[in-house]
Amino acid sequence: KVDYTLAGPQRITEMCDSGKLDDVLIRGYKVLIDKTGVTDRLPPVLDIPNLYSAPTADAYQEAVEIFWFEASHIPKYLARGDLWTAKLRDETLKKYCLKMMMWHAMSKPGQTPDVWHNGQRMAAWFDPDLYIQVPDIFGGFDVTSALAALHAQIDLFRKIALDVAANNGFDYPQAIDDEISMMIEKIITDHLT
Repeated sequence: KVDYTLAGPQRITEMCDSGKLDDVLIRGYKVLIDKTGVTDRLPPVLDIPNLYSAPTADAYQEAVEIFWFEASHIPKYLARGDLWTAKLRDETLKKYCLKMMMWHAMSKPGQTPDVWHNGQRMAAWFDPDLYIQVPDIFGGFDVTSALAALHAQIDLFRKIALDVAANNGFDYPQAIDDEISMMIEKIITDHLT
């Protein structure tokens, strides 16, 4: 498989000026067409560095809080029949779930897996026992499967977020988890069952 991309002059200039390739090109590139010569100054591909690292305490806390904030909205939209809007919220939920998956991989003591951007090659860098749960976090465009996916995503996120906290000496915000989990279940009980 080969990916082709068009890189505009600003993107190329930024990489040339900084001396650093972006996340997509750092693993290797070949310029096929450059009529201006601007790519002549692109930095070479050297050893592929690990682009991701364990989070700071503040970044971790922010990611957990945003995940739970977004999760709290999904059952509300499902109860209103706003499936599209629920899917938009779920997209943000997936972004933070992926971030936590990456941190989970990077937080394992004594391991430095080759974590790729956008979840690429996830089967190679994410915990195999958790990876088998990933398909369950994707639901269809209906209330029943969307709720099942939400529950699966919450369960997966909670597991990996607790591991990341333990491996990095962070406090998991259990009070936020408890409060929003109760809110979600109340909405489901009152409006979706």
